[in-house]
Amino acid sequence: MGEDSNTYSAHSLRSGFVTTAAKKGVPVRLIRQQTGHASYEMLDRYIYTTANLTDNATRYLR
Repeated sequence: MGEDSNTYSAHSLRSGFVTTAAKKGVPVRLIRQQTGHASYEMLDRYIYTTANLTDNATRYLR
């Protein structure tokens, strides 16, 4: 029942938090404040998107 906990780490949880927060529109400065990332560039590496065709800049062009 459930997922195998051996396939996840603290990094997985951190990355999942950052990705979910970014997708929900949380300002990146607040995400970075929470996670303690040293730079915005490093924070950006933690954001994983699986919907590149729908989650991109063109969705704002209406």
